[in-house]
Amino acid sequence: MFTDRLGETNEELTLIQVERAARDEQRKHLNDRLQRIEASIAGIQRLGWWVLATFSASAVALISNFLFRGGFHVP
Repeated sequence: MFTDRLGETNEELTLIQVERAARDEQRKHLNDRLQRIEASIAGIQRLGWWVLATFSASAVALISNFLFRGGFHVP
């Protein structure tokens, strides 16, 4: 009877250890995946800043060209 309970306890401990190891692997995989997603988002944000800078530079060039050519002055 005592050996039966000891065997059951050992099985329960083994199951707990397996579940803990599985949880640790899931956390590790999730952490790696989240880091890759964060890196992708950072890359998209950098691209957005370049697009904004390009658009702003084009707008400044367009306005400057308009002003240098006389603006709304019609000869």
